Amino acid sequence: MLDELARLCTNYKTNDDIKNGIENSIVIPNKYNDMEFIDKLPNFKDHLMLSTELIKKLIPIMLEGKRYDEAMEKLNYSHSDIYGNKTKHDLLLPINSVSTIRNQRVIRSLSQARKVLNAIIKK
Repeated sequence: MLDELARLCTNYKTNDDIKNGIENSIVIPNKYNDMEFIDKLPNFKDHLMLSTELIKKLIPIMLEGKRYDEAMEKLNYSHSDIYGNKTKHDLLLPINSVSTIRNQRVIRSLSQARKVLNAIIKK
């Protein structure tokens, strides 16, 4: 249930959206669908890009007194290098608007697809 609440607080920015998310959730009981409760929830607007699996591994290490960077190092992650050993040349190049493609919708679609593929490459 806490993971679902954290996901809602991360993905939804307004309390009304969080309330709708709780209403539609099969994990969170309806007793938590209360604006007074929702107003007290944290807003993770500027959250780190960490998976819940990684967070579940980090928390026990940090509860032992380790700092975030030490916990990440213990898990063989670099907290400051989110892309690992991927370099710029491993990624897809930007769509050149000077190319032979004239349709703006096609350029926009290709740019969005490039962003998705680059995000997958980075992971």
